[in-house]
Amino acid sequence: EFSIADELAPEHGERRRGKRWVVRARFTLDGIDRDGELRDAERVTLASPRLRIILRRQAAGGLSSASGFVRASTTNGAIALEAGCFAPDFAEGLIASAGGHSSVFSHGFPLEERRLIAPNTALYGGALVGGAIEMRRGGFGAIIFSGRRRFVRSGRLSIGRMPVTGGRVEARAGDVALGASIVKDEDGLGRLLVGADARTGAGPCRAGIEAAGSPDGAVAACAAFSFRQGGTRL
Repeated sequence: EFSIADELAPEHGERRRGKRWVVRARFTLDGIDRDGELRDAERVTLASPRLRIILRRQAAGGLSSASGFVRASTTNGAIALEAGCFAPDFAEGLIASAGGHSSVFSHGFPLEERRLIAPNTALYGGALVGGAIEMRRGGFGAIIFSGRRRFVRSGRLSIGRMPVTGGRVEARAGDVALGASIVKDEDGLGRLLVGADARTGAGPCRAGIEAAGSPDGAVAACAAFSFRQGGTRL
């Protein structure tokens, strides 16, 4: 693994506000996977305060793929555009959850901070190929996404024919956060999922709940509570 970091000269407007730009580039080469087989993989990440680009090429088990992800945002972070391979990551993960989160048996799940849109350029894990737009202002936020499923079939990387679309709105005030999500999967069973969630945290205590349902009458819910004080964790 090689990493290159360089600090760029600030723009004229940024100089007056004392802000500086930092651009990082990382190149990663993997040789042996966990099964002891030779695996060829390269990953390059370019990151700045308003732009992030991930490029990855992989070859394993006779399967070769190239993928990428880009995120660009405005100066104040109010609007962000994302495109490439990603997974929606909402609330407690009941409707949409990205890979790479902590184990379901650890104290960090499901009360971890969700990313709304999580890049996933690896071959493993569920992902969509498409785009999304995020909007934030004060304690309010919203996101809309659309993409097609990426999956491995007969040793080849394939893209679904029908889109998966969805969105989310959320509001935060102090230690309380409320949200609502919707996902329409036209590539699978064509099911529409709608959910609502809430979180709160005060001192060492945190709690969260999410409930979801579909027009056909299916209903699901999950809730979590955590307590951390000194060396005590619950």
